[in-house]
Amino acid sequence: MLNQTAANFASFTTTTIVATATLHTMPSTIPAIIPATIPASIPVPIPVSTSTSTNVHMDTHSLREERNRKNRAAVAKSRAKQKALARSLEEKLGKREIENEELRGTLAGLKREAEELKELLCLSTMLCIFEHGL
Repeated sequence: MLNQTAANFASFTTTTIVATATLHTMPSTIPAIIPATIPASIPVPIPVSTSTSTNVHMDTHSLREERNRKNRAAVAKSRAKQKALARSLEEKLGKREIENEELRGTLAGLKREAEELKELLCLSTMLCIFEHGL
């Protein structure tokens, strides 16, 4: 009976060693299986203190608050930049509108001068014709 117990123990030990060796040779498949089973939408808290679940909850809550505070600060900074850019663009637009009005006035003046020059050219041509008797 003692021999049977020793044989059973030897068989169990060999099976355990083989099973353990098999598990140690498969660690590359385990990480591939575990992340696939966790949905991406579920946040996984990183515990700072594992003494109680309350501490873990408080730590993730404070991390979330810190992240939210930083996000709000970034949004406020972005909005301030957008407002400054809008003011700058409005000023440039106002200056360009004034320049456009000045250019329109100059263009209208040049058109009037061109008409006057055409009239003078016609009169000069007529005078030339009358002087030469053609």
